[in-house]
Amino acid sequence: MLWVLFQIISRPQSNAVHIDVKQSFYVGWLLLAILSSVIYADILTRTISNKLCLSILCVSLLIGFSQFALLNIVIGCLVLLALYGFSIWGGGDSKLAIAFLPAISEQYLWWYLLFIAFLGGVLALIYLIYGCFVGIERVKQNGLPYGMPICLSGLFFIAASI
Repeated sequence: MLWVLFQIISRPQSNAVHIDVKQSFYVGWLLLAILSSVIYADILTRTISNKLCLSILCVSLLIGFSQFALLNIVIGCLVLLALYGFSIWGGGDSKLAIAFLPAISEQYLWWYLLFIAFLGGVLALIYLIYGCFVGIERVKQNGLPYGMPICLSGLFFIAASI
């Protein structure tokens, strides 16, 4: 098992999966459709489907799997699962954020996580203002649809990584 992991990590950069312009156009629209479904479901039901997370993971692997993807996934998983462990966000949010990691370049990994936090803060502020009008207990009971900041951040940093 360790030998297989070593072989994956030690592959030269030229073995990275790349898609041409026409394919990237279709893959981009596919990713937008999946992300729209995630955001819609998260706003309505506050749940993120495992099938949608797996779909995003497959598209992410198609877009940008390289020798650094495994390292990004390991580092990102540790950070994102720690957020879940400390009850900062739900398991679906962690799975969704992890699904984007293979397509995000290592130079943007921390920026990706910080941008999720920034957009999540903006969302929390909007919901706080909304809670002033409808009652803060109602907003607390429903929670925040954190899938939206994760999807927007993932889309932005996948585009930056290409």
